[in-house]
Amino acid sequence: MKLKLTEIQVLGILRHVLTFGGGILVAEGTISSALETQIIGGIITVVGAIWSIVSKPSPTPPTPPTPLSGTTV
Repeated sequence: MKLKLTEIQVLGILRHVLTFGGGILVAEGTISSALETQIIGGIITVVGAIWSIVSKPSPTPPTPPTPLSGTTV
């Protein structure tokens, strides 16, 4: 059985992973809490936008009309 996650599920997992990593950086004093929020928000926005572009199905080319039987083109 293959596990297929939706965009919302993947972005939720990514948000939690980034929050965990950001929490470590805030605890060490490397970045501020406000900066952590801005960085995580920016990453989630970029990933969501890229996912949205990549996941769109490619348009199918129009099929040419078929001539009626008994007619010539």
